Amino acid sequence: MQPKFEERKHSVITGCTDLVQVWNLPNLPFTEFFGQYDASFPALNQELLLCPKSGVFQLKYEVEPAFLYHSDNYNFRTLATSKIEKELDFFLRSSLLRSRLNAKSRILEIGGNNSVMADCITGLYSRYVICDPILQDRVEGQVEYWGGIIEDKIDFVEDYQPTVIIGRHVLEHVNSPFTLIEKLLDCIDNAVIFVFEFPNFRLMQQRQRFDAVFHQHLNYFDEFSIQKLIEALGCKILSLENNLEGSNGGSLIVSFTNDLGDPRVGLLETEPFNGSALDNFEESLALFRTQAGLLSETLGSWKGNKFGFGAGLMLATLNYHLNGEVEKLSVIFDDDESKAKTQYQNLNVEIQSANSLVDSESNLILVTSMENQRRVRSRLMDFPKSTIVGFQVG
Repeated sequence: MQPKFEERKHSVITGCTDLVQVWNLPNLPFTEFFGQYDASFPALNQELLLCPKSGVFQLKYEVEPAFLYHSDNYNFRTLATSKIEKELDFFLRSSLLRSRLNAKSRILEIGGNNSVMADCITGLYSRYVICDPILQDRVEGQVEYWGGIIEDKIDFVEDYQPTVIIGRHVLEHVNSPFTLIEKLLDCIDNAVIFVFEFPNFRLMQQRQRFDAVFHQHLNYFDEFSIQKLIEALGCKILSLENNLEGSNGGSLIVSFTNDLGDPRVGLLETEPFNGSALDNFEESLALFRTQAGLLSETLGSWKGNKFGFGAGLMLATLNYHLNGEVEKLSVIFDDDESKAKTQYQNLNVEIQSANSLVDSESNLILVTSMENQRRVRSRLMDFPKSTIVGFQVG
């Protein structure tokens, strides 16, 4: 059954309706859906649009969140791994957040699903609230959990009066970031600092991460367009920095405040494009399509064994751009033993333990986790006889 969806007719920054279609994506598959394979699993037509006035890119259609983020389907969780620890440390350092917090700070984290962030700054707040749809309402020490979406918790926010609002990988999922932040500002009486992290669309283009344009990510900001959003909200930027090792090719971390008298604030002079946003996008997309075409030809003409390595969350969109060649692989190998003998609901390929991979000159191994391409390529050095292929991501 096709999920419900709604057309998004307005720019998420300016509100204008003169959006330009830049990429047509018919029958774009859904990502991050592990489970038993179902040949009838739906796909949905999608389009990427550009707001010429602000430079923001956004999807034309929003799929109902009840389908995208159903607990049986959505698999993303913030885990306390070494990779996540490095990301959180960079997040805190780049935003200077530790220096802006004290024992009286009241923090609201939107889209967090556990206390990993709160644990990193223990002692620098009086109260810490985490809001996420997968949570159950509860209190554990200084940390309080709100189950649900933040848009439905505005009355709670008004009572809480946070001094800092954090959102890692939230703005790209929200139908209207402007409306959400505006509602939060309207219900808070005190000065508040916002800190958000999200994929940087400029880096996504440079690093050929077009597989990371998918249904869950509605909005695609870069340095220029996020400043336009903050200006439109009547706020001022405190910091703006890229994490080149962040998700989807690299993330952007921005902090800003409604306290216009703060002497630290000031608009940053950042101009991310040499030419227009549209020209740069079209050039990057053309390069991506050329790479995808060459890679598809290589996979299609190989006569020996064909495997993948890395059961990435966005493997369905990689398969889409490679004209179905991923589904022609014998198996996807992965070092995560918990994924062994599992499947994707909409991708007809099995996942097996990497311990089963035997090196051979007849092997062609495709890097199938774009997010972890460097790590996978390093891991595949253990198989010197095999031929390794994949996108050349910078």
